[in-house]
Amino acid sequence: SIDGMEDALLVLILTASDTAWLEAKDHTEEHAEAANEAATAYSIAYADYWDYVINFYEFENFDDTTLKRRFELQAKPGTTVLSQDKQQQLNSDISKMNSFSFNKVCPYNKPDCNLEKQGMTMVQLELELATNRNEELLSYYWEQYRDTAGAPTKQYFVDYVKLMNEAATSEYNGFKDAGEMWLQPYVVPSQNYMADAFKSDVEELWQNIKGLYGKLFGYVRYRIRNGGTYHYLFAEKSPMPAHILGNMWAQSWENIYDLVTPYPDVYLLNITEVLQENIDNVTTMFKYAEDFFVSTGLYKLTDDYWNKSMFVQPEGKQAVCHASAWDFLSTKKPQTDGDYRVKMCTEKTQSDFITLHHEMGHTQYQMAYSLVPEKRKTQSLIFRDGANPGFHEAIGDTIALSVSTPDHLLGVCNAMTQDKCPFGSELKEEDDEEEIERQRNINQLMKTALDKIAFIPYAYILDKFRWDVFAGKVHVDEYNYHWWELRVQVQGLKPPVLREKDSDFDPGCKYHVANNVPYIRYFVSYILQFQFHEKLCSVMDDVEDTNTTIFLCDIYNSTAAGAHLKSLLTRGNSASWTDQLGDFLYDNGTVGYMDSQAILDYFKPLEEFLDQQIKEHNIQLEWDDDVEKYFVIHIPATVPIIVGIVLAVMIAIVVIAYFVGKSRQKKKKKESQEQGQGADNSGLEMGEK
Repeated sequence: SIDGMEDALLVLILTASDTAWLEAKDHTEEHAEAANEAATAYSIAYADYWDYVINFYEFENFDDTTLKRRFELQAKPGTTVLSQDKQQQLNSDISKMNSFSFNKVCPYNKPDCNLEKQGMTMVQLELELATNRNEELLSYYWEQYRDTAGAPTKQYFVDYVKLMNEAATSEYNGFKDAGEMWLQPYVVPSQNYMADAFKSDVEELWQNIKGLYGKLFGYVRYRIRNGGTYHYLFAEKSPMPAHILGNMWAQSWENIYDLVTPYPDVYLLNITEVLQENIDNVTTMFKYAEDFFVSTGLYKLTDDYWNKSMFVQPEGKQAVCHASAWDFLSTKKPQTDGDYRVKMCTEKTQSDFITLHHEMGHTQYQMAYSLVPEKRKTQSLIFRDGANPGFHEAIGDTIALSVSTPDHLLGVCNAMTQDKCPFGSELKEEDDEEEIERQRNINQLMKTALDKIAFIPYAYILDKFRWDVFAGKVHVDEYNYHWWELRVQVQGLKPPVLREKDSDFDPGCKYHVANNVPYIRYFVSYILQFQFHEKLCSVMDDVEDTNTTIFLCDIYNSTAAGAHLKSLLTRGNSASWTDQLGDFLYDNGTVGYMDSQAILDYFKPLEEFLDQQIKEHNIQLEWDDDVEKYFVIHIPATVPIIVGIVLAVMIAIVVIAYFVGKSRQKKKKKESQEQGQGADNSGLEMGEK
């Protein structure tokens, strides 16, 4: 039965999770091998159970809709269709790609360092890109990161693509390629909403947001070019160099907020200094995040969360610092005693304070769908997941939209300092309070846009790149060229140094590429979170004196908002995401789809500001999208030989011409002397010169 299948597979899932957790906290070859073996064992077992259970029944005719959905979600076996040897090879390829992220590079001022003793980790390089303003240093680390963690992954990526496509196009899956297989969580067959329809929606959403991105891009480029830090780097209509935007991948520009602040004299609260001066342990930051969720009626975290999580990087060990939330699928009292964990190398910064709310959002979702609503029994294993991957990412970010509001951060600051927050908003007597507030709002929206709007095209192209690769639209020798083709043409960003089309593989240094994680979920989440936020703010009528302006709305302490959110979270993957979204947004049975209007409404005041700036300063919004100029041009081996022969012939002609000319000159000089001394010959002399 399908229940027996889930019970048997759960044991293997937990073994795979335990070994993967150990490998993530302490990366060694031994731990990586154990994790690969456990993952392969699960895949092989799943393939057997799939054949005996899922493939055996004609579930299309089931009357029980819940049972039918459990089968439908597993109708395709995915990569488990591969043979045992190929399963092991696929897991090995992914593990090897990920292993390069643990490499080290020499510091900028010590290029010949002892890597073991003085080498910098990839995490340290990311911090340099986020905080340093030395352009040459940034360019050095940008290139080193890609040479060390990107280029070496390519050989494994090529093999990985072949195996993924082999699985996707197998008889039991029947997909065109692995890209189509990746999109199955978004497909709703009952509504005839298939992969092509989803991709069409993504394209339409991007086109709707593209105009706002272009205005933000033009403004940022203008401010940087007219500032004192990087003004010499690029022309008025040039793409922006990717290494100066405060992020290793230039996927978020929030770290250069100080370079482009609309109103520099109007301070925007940042609690980094408060965190560093007022808390001893980063777990305090997680306690504040827990308080936010509990204040809305959501869940108090379990003992295992506090006892088993990795909150900081372990000393003396190589850990995967990419933040993630883990669900160990407890079946006994999962909402009070379940095993949930977070893995994060947390720093005492405002950025990490907001990030950990995102990660805790995953955990709250996992806790919510662990039990069947009302029946209080453990949820089916296949339903213990988000309605689609984008839902899972959107939940925490929805909360982060509240957490990042100035009033909420001020409240956190005051709580940590006993109402003595050093960054209050005191006004001078002559200040126009209303104007100052307007300027602060624009600053706040700008900072948020540098994170959210700047990210959307990156989230759009990372999987667009991989879809094209899986579809065979890009030759293996031009993977890196196609990557920069998308980055230049869609994002308006260029590499700081010339790239190679073949030997470089810049997307390979991205965690999600190396670890086989589809990325379109983040694009989806950046649309959904604004739809979620708008809805939650509309139902929070239980909090007095709350600011209803959408970009200042904070659902902290609103149990009404929390209850409405919980009604979504508890359903997990038990119903289609379109039905769940419709129920959440409309409450009338209407099917829900992604809509860009909420995000555009959120940033409307900022867009009006950008329009005014563009008009006032004649800011250019276009950029040169010729990608060829950013790649090394290789001259064929035969060309130097041909050029050498041509040069030799030209030199010979010049030499011969020289001696012929000298001979003629002597002859003319002799004739002139014979005609008479002292004759005016200025014309001849001028001609000779």
